[in-house]
Amino acid sequence: MSGKPRPVRRMTRLALFTSAALALHALEGMLPPPIPALPGVRLGLANIVVLYLLYAEGWRAALVVALLRGVMG
Repeated sequence: MSGKPRPVRRMTRLALFTSAALALHALEGMLPPPIPALPGVRLGLANIVVLYLLYAEGWRAALVVALLRGVMG
């Protein structure tokens, strides 16, 4: 297959990246805080997925995954 990616393939890739971001978000919730004196401080592991998408797929895909992670997480 060459050329423009199909909509189903794009939607499937975004779903996989969203699930990876949600899994990292859940994993990060189980870890102790990096700085115990500051409550609410997190590493932001799920942002790795968003940054990769920003680099590889563009800002629209990164925005979709960031918004879905925010709503679902």
